[in-house]
Amino acid sequence: MKMTLLIYLILILAAVQCLYYAPQLPDVVASHFDAQNQPDGWCSKSEFINLYLILMGGLAILFVMMGGLMRHLPNTVINLPNKDYWLAPERSETTMNVIQREMHLMAVFTLLFLMIVVELIFRANLNPPPVLPGVAFWSILGIFMAFTVGWGIRFVVIFSSVPEGSNPSSTS
Repeated sequence: MKMTLLIYLILILAAVQCLYYAPQLPDVVASHFDAQNQPDGWCSKSEFINLYLILMGGLAILFVMMGGLMRHLPNTVINLPNKDYWLAPERSETTMNVIQREMHLMAVFTLLFLMIVVELIFRANLNPPPVLPGVAFWSILGIFMAFTVGWGIRFVVIFSSVPEGSNPSSTS
């Protein structure tokens, strides 16, 4: 529940971010930057802001629904280490709670990453000619990628081990 509230808070902050920058931005904004941090894609301010908010809302819905949807899928379509053990009836509710928590955690970090990148884009467009701050962008991207790899490893590790004395031999 706390993660869901955090997701809602991030969405509200993204809307406030747009309300703050919209009056300051030029009518046409740089929306994409090349590897040298120079703009190579442009769109209208309203298109950029609308796409950003739709993307943020869509990602939030996707991650939140994904955790809940897992509860209704047949076990045969769930790919999880030791899935027979973790999806056994006596453990499935706890397992689904862990999966949902992990999806919400990924949602928080993905939405924050996107919000920070758009903040850099907004700021770049305030001073013509727009130039994306490369060190900031690449640092944020590196942090997000490291988190994503760590999150994936952690997820696998959580479900790769079974308590000693259990019989994981029938697991997938």
